[in-house]
Amino acid sequence: MLNFFELKRPKPLNLPLEVQRQKWMPQFFKAFSVVFAVYFMSYIIRQNMNGAQAVFLKQYSMKKEELGSLLFYNGIAYGAGKFLLGFLADRKNTKKVVSFLIIIGGICNVVLGSILLNSSSTAAMKWSILIFWTLNGLVLAPGGPCSYSTIMRWIPKSKQSTWLGRWNISHNIGGMIAATFAAIVAEKFFNEAVGGFFVIPGILAILVGIWGMFFGKDDPMELGWNDAGTVWGEIEDEAERKEEEEEKKEKVSKSKVFVEYVLKNPWVWLLALANIFVYVVRLGVATWVIPYANLVLGHEIKKSTTLLGAFELSAMIGSLFLGWFSDKIKGRRMLLCGIVMLLTYIGVYYYSKADTMSELLISMVLCGFFIFGPQLLIGVSVVKFVPKKAVAVANGITGTTAYILGDALISKKILPTFIKTDTKEGWHYMFTLMYISIFIGSILMFIVAIAEEKRILKNQALEKSK
Repeated sequence: MLNFFELKRPKPLNLPLEVQRQKWMPQFFKAFSVVFAVYFMSYIIRQNMNGAQAVFLKQYSMKKEELGSLLFYNGIAYGAGKFLLGFLADRKNTKKVVSFLIIIGGICNVVLGSILLNSSSTAAMKWSILIFWTLNGLVLAPGGPCSYSTIMRWIPKSKQSTWLGRWNISHNIGGMIAATFAAIVAEKFFNEAVGGFFVIPGILAILVGIWGMFFGKDDPMELGWNDAGTVWGEIEDEAERKEEEEEKKEKVSKSKVFVEYVLKNPWVWLLALANIFVYVVRLGVATWVIPYANLVLGHEIKKSTTLLGAFELSAMIGSLFLGWFSDKIKGRRMLLCGIVMLLTYIGVYYYSKADTMSELLISMVLCGFFIFGPQLLIGVSVVKFVPKKAVAVANGITGTTAYILGDALISKKILPTFIKTDTKEGWHYMFTLMYISIFIGSILMFIVAIAEEKRILKNQALEKSK
């Protein structure tokens, strides 16, 4: 079974490079379509819970802090899984790995939905969420790193950012429609029962995962071709690959790399800390906007789910624009992040004052556009503070801390305990926590921006001296 996930590199066919280039795009697009579809589906079977929350609170008369506590373990599992399962997937056929894991996630959704549809027991509901939603978070966690790995094996260095940007849209689209899609199928096929939010999305995920395991190759060398850098004339990529092989021979341990370049690096930890506050705002909005609109403001569930769609659509536009703009200002990413983080205050404040659906939609557009810029750019910025051999583990640290502390602990555990009533006044502390997170997060970003500016000026001086 484990051999199924190994990278299989047969004897090279020694095809002329020109022939490989001609055949390249159809083969690459197979692998790309798999990781795009799988990552899209991972959000369909993750954010369907956001649409189901208000129904949980109504059908089972649950308290918000009870539901938040149950979802807390999903966030912990997702955060830990990004590092742990990502580590295990390293140097494997990551396209197959991520496809297999989404099958397990789909099964978790189907089983959870089936239990909810066939049991009226509150205890059974709580245990099923605790077990299957936590497992769902764990197996979906390495979806991003695995997709990155597959794309970077296929694409030469000069084109990787372009294709990673195109792939990244998959999770915005998935997040944009997940809650609405789940609400529609629950209403149409399950009479709005909460279990209906999980069954059909889970079945679709299983089908996509089965297809993904067998469609396309994870690496051009699995076809007997050369690596991407050699085929497209980027000799430095070939040199980097040989350097990695030499490092393996020297048996440099991952633990040593982690200690030397991450654990002792203050800039990595400042960025990880800033990312926590970014996630408090991002997931505070995404997790609770539907229950807030439904329970506090009285809007229908189906209409309320469109708010998450507006948030994700705006986030997609914001990420693309702010990523492009950060390059235009010569990589001053944390300066831009600090400014944008402060601008997020406008969206959260307008959200706290909104009553009508149109006002809520405007607030979601503002929040989504601003808050996803820092999330994207922190991951880009941390790369500049570590050597290449420590990039993966550094990104793992920023992601793991963000999900475990920002999402699981604060957004799902602490925040809902502050919400005492289903009135606007009762949700006051939720918005206050977001304001505090915006303020502290922006300060941390401005501190890192100072180091970033020194590095940029030093590089500019070196270029002028050549």
